Amino acid sequence: MTTTLYGHAIPITFLHIADHTYVTSSDGRRWHCWGRDEGGEVICSGAGNSDIAQCDSTPDSHADIEYGATGVCHQTANRILFPASVNVRKARMSSVTYKAYGVLGKDHWYDSPGYCPKFLAKAAACARSHKDVAGSPFAAAGAGDSGSVDEEKQASFMREIVDLHAPAIESFHMVLKREVPARDDSDLKADISAGELRTMVKYFLRDGYDSTKVAQLVDVRAALHERMKDASAAILSADGSPESLAEKINAEIIRMQVEMKEVLGEDDFTEFFGHSDTDVLAVDPELLAASMNR
Repeated sequence: MTTTLYGHAIPITFLHIADHTYVTSSDGRRWHCWGRDEGGEVICSGAGNSDIAQCDSTPDSHADIEYGATGVCHQTANRILFPASVNVRKARMSSVTYKAYGVLGKDHWYDSPGYCPKFLAKAAACARSHKDVAGSPFAAAGAGDSGSVDEEKQASFMREIVDLHAPAIESFHMVLKREVPARDDSDLKADISAGELRTMVKYFLRDGYDSTKVAQLVDVRAALHERMKDASAAILSADGSPESLAEKINAEIIRMQVEMKEVLGEDDFTEFFGHSDTDVLAVDPELLAASMNR
């Protein structure tokens, strides 16, 4: 059954220039995405299927995101909105978390930002289980609500993000079926992460942007990933205080913003991030504490 999925944003005063995001549907379903599920404003919507969204959202409206390690509320919301091919880019701070974790987050704390073939395989399975979907494993990505240019642009953006994962999805299924042994896919992960960032530049800055600067942005993002690994692993093992882990991750994400601004310059940074500040925080220590105490 086709329903409309809505992405909502609520201001978070503590994090400075930040919004919490959650998802609702036109048939009354709500997904809290690690926080509140009421209030704020609608920032995106698209035609989708709430049964598929519910399947994508498991467990417990977290959509397999480990808060602070593989994503935050923005990545969680985007996974639940996936059947509608829209995303919460209009939420404040999302431009920062997209660079740190990826549009749809990552499958594991050690994966490169944006690398999520496991989730995409799950999304395809959810789609097949709730409607007749044949052929490509990417059929879970809907067409979006083409009622506006912005919504069609979002749908096109999401399709490109999914298409980047084609080789990773194939590899994931081959390993799952034991057709090939598990292998080191670090180069593939890095390539997909770099491709995702280039896609962000194309859609959120401009197509044909300076390739040297884009390569520098890719390097900045990869360096952030390496610096975040220890804290991300500590989150999953509950090794350390939520406050200190959130502080460490936020400090690294601030460093990433500063370095990207040095590459882009004031005007292009502001266009790419939606703000000129370089001190935007991404991880809420209270939400991190709640997630670590589950």
